[in-house]
Amino acid sequence: MNHYINAFIESINIDNMSENTIMAYQKDIEQLFSELQNKTIEKVVKEDIINYINTLQQYSYKETTIARKISSIKQFFNFLYSEDYIKTNPAINVEFSYKKIEIPKFIDIELMNKIFTFLYQEESYKAIRLATIVEMLYSTGIRVSEMVSLKRSQIQFINNEIVNHIIVTGKGNKERIVPLNNSVIKILYKYISYLDNDSYYLFPAGGVDNKKTKKSKTGHITRQYVGQQLKIIASKLNINSDLISPHIIRHSFATHLLNNGVDLIIVKELLGHSSINTTQIYTHIISQELINTINKNHPIANNAISIK
Repeated sequence: MNHYINAFIESINIDNMSENTIMAYQKDIEQLFSELQNKTIEKVVKEDIINYINTLQQYSYKETTIARKISSIKQFFNFLYSEDYIKTNPAINVEFSYKKIEIPKFIDIELMNKIFTFLYQEESYKAIRLATIVEMLYSTGIRVSEMVSLKRSQIQFINNEIVNHIIVTGKGNKERIVPLNNSVIKILYKYISYLDNDSYYLFPAGGVDNKKTKKSKTGHITRQYVGQQLKIIASKLNINSDLISPHIIRHSFATHLLNNGVDLIIVKELLGHSSINTTQIYTHIISQELINTINKNHPIANNAISIK
């Protein structure tokens, strides 16, 4: 690897570039292969470079910095191709369009408590089921598609006690362990007591009264049904309906864990992300929360102390 980089650096050195510019080119290329875990030159493909560009955007580099790094990479692979070090150029036709990072919405803890207070007011099957659905989403962070398709058999018992985890199959048919905290286990006991013994799904489309909650060819409730129920909760609590959805509750799960000191790698595993770069977006939320905290509580930020 160093042989190729050194050869490239020597080739651009004759153009009377400044030492700082040459060092920047070298660091840009070294960073690429560090992200690719030192993948060999011959095995780098266009998709690798595109994924790397997306990673740079996740890291919140300035647009000009990303453009420079891409320029370095393109020149490097153009050189390798022209010198016949590689047979195909993976950087050719790689385009860069800067995308502003969308910071996920999340529900603050106070509002989540308000929602749960509302949910636990009733003891009917429908109310308990809805409380269980929201508890499952918020306490585990699983995707709504993963939750609605849970089989009753995935909630396992040992000595009549619910096992404190479930195995969930996520994207790409990858299985992961999802812990169940005491709160969700407690509501599961109550909810399961309402289900028929022959219920295949944990959340069947037909309730104990056999009334369909939403047409479902699969036999379980749908994602759309869950979304509609959350909108109803928002309406009853006079909450902006844009602030509550299954995905926003999942974002809230991740954000609240990170704000309470849980390691990013652990949150990645809990969410079922294949790459840490996907989970990294939540650090932007935390950063903003820290800024808001400083602006709210620091004496200088509040002009409680004037600098002379």
